[in-house]
Amino acid sequence: MRNIFSNLLVLVIKVIGSDRFPYGIPYNALEHTILPLFKTLCQGNTTSQSESWVKALSDELHSLRVSFDDVEDIGYYLTPGIRSNLSTLIRGIGHNDTLPEMSNLASCLRQFQFRPFVSLYGEFLREWLWLGYRPAGLGIIKSIGPRRRKQLCHQLMQLLLQSQCSIQDVVKVADQDIACNDEISTILTELLSGLCGGDAGAHELVEEAFGVISKQRPSLLRRKGLPGIWKGASLSDWPYPGSRGQVKAFDPGLRHKFEECHSLHFDPRYCSWTKITHLSSLSARYKAIVLEGVLQDQYICAVEMKNIWDSDYTIFSTDLDDISIPEAILRHSKHPVYVLTGRNRDDGSKPYSWEKVETGDFWW
Repeated sequence: MRNIFSNLLVLVIKVIGSDRFPYGIPYNALEHTILPLFKTLCQGNTTSQSESWVKALSDELHSLRVSFDDVEDIGYYLTPGIRSNLSTLIRGIGHNDTLPEMSNLASCLRQFQFRPFVSLYGEFLREWLWLGYRPAGLGIIKSIGPRRRKQLCHQLMQLLLQSQCSIQDVVKVADQDIACNDEISTILTELLSGLCGGDAGAHELVEEAFGVISKQRPSLLRRKGLPGIWKGASLSDWPYPGSRGQVKAFDPGLRHKFEECHSLHFDPRYCSWTKITHLSSLSARYKAIVLEGVLQDQYICAVEMKNIWDSDYTIFSTDLDDISIPEAILRHSKHPVYVLTGRNRDDGSKPYSWEKVETGDFWW
């Protein structure tokens, strides 16, 4: 029986990390599968049958550790609860030498104990990304609420002043989110004023950081917006009842239900998904990107899907004065509703454009 259980565990662990999952390793795999298995090991009930799944867990953790192009991205998975459990497990493993492989487990776990910036950057990523989305290639991020954004950016500045992160770490955050860029610039300006006549070293550091951030410009070649938002004339009453012939926004997976299609090409640094309840708190620089060329301007919206293995979120459009989710989307989604927003680039140009999709462009 133990051999059967052990083999089953190995299979589960390998499937979790395989490409059978469309998003790779699930967002909560560490918390709900891998760490509980480690905890069982630390309870002192290990036997020779455990060896195979001990090794499988070690291999899976190592794969997770090296699977990121940027090591800071792994902070996305390391929630405060997971970090606390990791510390507990490392201590527990240190007292368990039933299997030689246990030392490898401790070594693998310690690889996830990073400097403070990684944990903080993970907080930013969890605000920006849809559940189940991988950090690489952020695309259009979710905007962070004003109060939360101020809190996170202040924490970032504290790390900088305490020499626990670098100016390039600060740039990494600012380059992903223009609103964070603005917040960081404001905080640095306040710090420069408060440090006058004080700590010369801190003043020099803040001054250097402000100079870099104020000149920061995104590279569109490095972060090219993918055409994941389309518009077109509906060929049927699904998913929009009574909308045959009307122009609507949609996910490109539904392209066969529309004609005269256009895709939205965007600069992801200047566009974001904003909670509809936060629209009234946007500064004057930010505007909703409305669907034009229709009888009445419409918001371009997104909602998270209940089953993230099918899709993380889906696109729809709705009248500005009558927010409604099509029933075909509503029953598979969950609130809140997000609205596509943006602000002009520093040169005054729009951060997006609609481009006609030719039949030959349907490459997937």
